[in-house]
Amino acid sequence: MVASGFVDNNVSQSCHVLATAGNDNDINLWRVSFADEEELRNTETPETPIFEHRQLERSTSIHYICSLSRHEGPVNVVKFSPDGLHLATAGDTGTIIVWSVPVAKRGNGNGRHFWSSIAREADLHMQIVTRTGEGIADVSWSADSKRFLAGSIDHSVF
Repeated sequence: MVASGFVDNNVSQSCHVLATAGNDNDINLWRVSFADEEELRNTETPETPIFEHRQLERSTSIHYICSLSRHEGPVNVVKFSPDGLHLATAGDTGTIIVWSVPVAKRGNGNGRHFWSSIAREADLHMQIVTRTGEGIADVSWSADSKRFLAGSIDHSVF
């Protein structure tokens, strides 16, 4: 299993979107939420006005969003771009798919929130880069999210 994710600050300070993949050819998107339940307890007495801060519990919830099913072989890598607008996926067939938040859904250039609200694969823009050769082992995004490099099992980089 491979995974990649990012924090979706527009949904919640503690909401993340996680992409996972493996030998079943699918990429699965998950919404992961972490909630800290905290309490400020009044322990005041007539002699000492004190408040005690206690963390009661940390709960985690994981919710399935949808599957992306365009790969025709096992998926080796899933990577969100640094700006959170794109997800590059690649695998054994040498095909790279870039899934993107549609331009109309970005709102002020930031569409990260869209990942946690998609319902199906068709909600995303998809671009397929087909390459002959061996499977892709890894993908790395540039800091500005405009380019990426891919390394293949046959030791080539493109």
